[in-house]
Amino acid sequence: MIARLQYHVSAALAQYFGVSTRAALGLYIRASLLVMFILLVIAIAIDLAQSLGWITDRAQQLDVPRPQVMAPYLLYRSVDIVTRLFPQACFFGLFFAEIIRARRYERIILALAGVSPAISLSGVMVFALFAGMFQVFAESWARPAAVFAQVDLDVGVYAHRFHPRLRGNSDWFISGDDVVRALVKTGPDPELRDVEVFRGFNRNRLTSIVMAERAVPTDEAHIWRLSNVVTWTAAPDGPDYLTKAEDTADIRINLLPIQLEYHGIAAFYMHGKTLAKFTAIRDAPTTADADLAIWRRWSAVFLPGVFAFMGASLAQIGYPGNRQHAPRLVAFAVFGYLSIVSIKIFWSLGERSILSAPASVMTPLIFVAGIGILAQLAQTARKMPRLFPKKPVSG
Repeated sequence: MIARLQYHVSAALAQYFGVSTRAALGLYIRASLLVMFILLVIAIAIDLAQSLGWITDRAQQLDVPRPQVMAPYLLYRSVDIVTRLFPQACFFGLFFAEIIRARRYERIILALAGVSPAISLSGVMVFALFAGMFQVFAESWARPAAVFAQVDLDVGVYAHRFHPRLRGNSDWFISGDDVVRALVKTGPDPELRDVEVFRGFNRNRLTSIVMAERAVPTDEAHIWRLSNVVTWTAAPDGPDYLTKAEDTADIRINLLPIQLEYHGIAAFYMHGKTLAKFTAIRDAPTTADADLAIWRRWSAVFLPGVFAFMGASLAQIGYPGNRQHAPRLVAFAVFGYLSIVSIKIFWSLGERSILSAPASVMTPLIFVAGIGILAQLAQTARKMPRLFPKKPVSG
């Protein structure tokens, strides 16, 4: 019994992971790496046009040669770029790889040998598995580490956007009936400057207005200590406001220090532990962004694979057998690029709470996978013999 089971397992492995599958998988990997390399070189060249001045200034500040700053910056920036563009490289890599296989007559030979579509797709599935594992690692660990390494290096666009500082413009925070307007100091010691707190915003009149020079968090959640405070409280029996001035006052503001520490930083850039803290904060402006980041990381295992599957499937339709349809191939390539762009559009809708996090993440993935499945079904239907052949017309 065991020997028979081993025989069937060995036969299945030999059938689905034989010479043709390994050859196709090798071609998929080489083509995707080549596309990824081309995209990376183009992106780095564009980025250096903007960041070369920052690199030079930072090297002068540290009194070190410019390559000593440029080398780590390019490494960190490359990790970020590869993470963002890897699904695109998978789509175009397998798209071009299937065109190469068609020009070599590989698919015709395999079809004539009686190889089933499932066996032909086994190389794509194995590629999707390894690509998905890489995407999860890059999205969850490598990219956040690389982004904040650029911040620590104080070079590049992320350092310019995320470096701890006192922001130049006032920000607004809305929670229920309370509205807060203040300058935000980000970083490990967050605080608010030029604070204005408006209570009763959704009522007929404001119940109180609090203005302070500075606000810092206390050990108690949502309690902030204000300095140089002036409070205007609505009189209970008239339109006037009662004024009260204090050196310090502790008031409740529906903000946590971590929200200011990472203020202005999208959740998908954050490390896992930090993101978990943001996810635990409910009924806050950051809730939708944090939920979307979690769903993006959960679904990252499918992201490059569905694009690889769609790329291979569309190329097979655009180059059936040994017949090349150049306009169709160009149209399919443009369609694939637009599908990648649509992913980012759906993510933006999720960040703004227009769509729920599951809908904004899974809808485009299901759509892309559906396109690949329809392409495979179209090929299968075209290869099937007619079930009801037409009867000859008698004279």
